[in-house]
Amino acid sequence: MILYMCWLEKNINMFNKLYMINFGNITNITNITNITNVESLCKLYSGKKVYVYILGGNRGDGVIYYGGRTLFNKYDIDYKEVDNLSVINSPENEVLFVYGSGGYCTFFNSGVDLLYGYINKFKQAYILPSSFDCTFQKVSNFITGLTDNVVVFCRELTSYNQVSMIIKNKQCVKLDNDLAFYGNYNKYIKYIDKSNPPIVLIALRKDRESLKEWNIKNLSNDISDGPYDDYEYFINEINKYDKVITDRAHVSIIACLLGKEVYILPDGYHKVKSIYEFSLKGRYNVSFYLDNNEGFIFYDGNIYTNKTDSTIVVNYNDIINCSNLINIC
Repeated sequence: MILYMCWLEKNINMFNKLYMINFGNITNITNITNITNVESLCKLYSGKKVYVYILGGNRGDGVIYYGGRTLFNKYDIDYKEVDNLSVINSPENEVLFVYGSGGYCTFFNSGVDLLYGYINKFKQAYILPSSFDCTFQKVSNFITGLTDNVVVFCRELTSYNQVSMIIKNKQCVKLDNDLAFYGNYNKYIKYIDKSNPPIVLIALRKDRESLKEWNIKNLSNDISDGPYDDYEYFINEINKYDKVITDRAHVSIIACLLGKEVYILPDGYHKVKSIYEFSLKGRYNVSFYLDNNEGFIFYDGNIYTNKTDSTIVVNYNDIINCSNLINIC
């Protein structure tokens, strides 16, 4: 894990420097060229006061906040979390960090609603690693309306490329992992006894961001559905299982970080797949579903791929016992 994080920081630094463009007067941006990832940002504000905005959300969002707090404490940032920007007096004299979010897309765009009219007022503001669907007009209008005092971190390349195309100042776009990667999960990791049949978690969305009605949706336990401050339940629940199938970004991230065997399904836009490609692929025991009549199947406790169109749906007891075949798609 340590070697991987060092490798990732090096490559993110190279990527951000490669795409830096001299674009107008940026004298109001504090050491922008020295900010290449979230850790370099935290180093810059070590010992300084910042406000951190919580956008709300579910248990999956809670691990974003947990990762952020881990970083802020590591670098001794004097931070105060708020859930209402209107309580901050004289924002023109203050620095704002906005926790990462998926709330900038067609399905959920509360991030735009909550920040619009506020974020440009701050002396300096940073939207921490998030996903953005700039094909949605409301989101693209928000990005093009940001002033030079706002730096946007993207957590995957699709969002990075979309934001870079339309933001006024391309130096204000950065790329880094989702904040959940910065949490400390060593205390949660449990040993998997491979002599026992594997226990499988199916955790699928049940909201409008779901791509489709998966055949196994009735077997799903959407453990993300709950308050964001219940993130330890979320981590511990994932930790009970050996194998995980999910279309949830943070279920897949935490499952990977806990050493699980992970199978990822797409959600309704690029977020889950792009996070997989940027942060998970080739580094963890993880696979992504490809929509070409090839899906994952269970059989006798193992998960394989299947290139037929046949579908067999079984009940919950069958999947727990791993005694029957299930084709997800």
